[in-house]
Amino acid sequence: TPTWTPTATETATPTWTPTWTPTSTDSPTSTDTPTWTPTATETATPTDTPTWTPTATETATPTDTPTWTPTFTDSPTSTDTPTWTPTATPTATPSATPSATETATPTQTPQLPENLGDASLTLTAATEAALDYTIASNPGKLLVLQVVIDDAVNTVSAASFGAQSLSLISRQVGQNRTVETWYLVAPANGTAAVSLTFSASVKAVVGVADYRYVDQSDPIGAVAFDSSAGTSSLTVNVSTEANGSGLLGLFYWLADQTLDSLGTAQTAIWSATNMSALDAHGDTRNTATAAAGPYGMTYNISASGAAGAMVLEIKPLP
Repeated sequence: TPTWTPTATETATPTWTPTWTPTSTDSPTSTDTPTWTPTATETATPTDTPTWTPTATETATPTDTPTWTPTFTDSPTSTDTPTWTPTATPTATPSATPSATETATPTQTPQLPENLGDASLTLTAATEAALDYTIASNPGKLLVLQVVIDDAVNTVSAASFGAQSLSLISRQVGQNRTVETWYLVAPANGTAAVSLTFSASVKAVVGVADYRYVDQSDPIGAVAFDSSAGTSSLTVNVSTEANGSGLLGLFYWLADQTLDSLGTAQTAIWSATNMSALDAHGDTRNTATAAAGPYGMTYNISASGAAGAMVLEIKPLP
């Protein structure tokens, strides 16, 4: 941007210089004696009159050096006028990330296998036996056959419920007695004969019981057996495989004693006597085994004598 700086320029200033012009004056001598009368003649005396001479002084021309980060937008006037165009700065936009919220999933508590009915008979000398039994419609049905033979030689060779065959769970011998347990998953509804065939003529005690709420694919778990030549209290321990299982016991004694009591949570379901030499009893645990593990079934008789027991696990319906 130009600025004006005054510069002095000298100009002529007029000055007065006297000059003499002779003028005649009459005198008595009549002699013309010239006299000089000064006449002022104007001469220019220079005076210093300032004149203005423009002198360009360079000043800094601003350059567009923005200290921000502008975005220039050409405007229709073609004037480089910086305009501010907002620039989107990516910021993290919170997105809903599904997080797993633990929700308590109700777990079905297995229902204790429940005994619904029972029956028993005694045999003094027989190669076959049969008794009618009725099965009601229920979920998770199981039929169990328990047998004690009054010798250590003979066995049950076959067992059935109507047209359905039973399967052997376990056969044990103790104190000169043979103890067997058989089972049938999903017996047919209605009344039919539980039939047994022995290997020879035998003396025996037979008991039958049915259950509901039993696992249909794997109904029987652990099985344990114990016997003693002389005791008034026998406990058989079994380590169950599943939570909430039921326990079924078969106890026998060989003298004129009586069964005084059962262990905690045990309930008798059938009893039978074969002469004075063999008594047998079937019982079940009436509370669920909350978790898999060791449990005991206890039998107390009135006097010391030979006795034995088989205990098996009945698994609950999943």
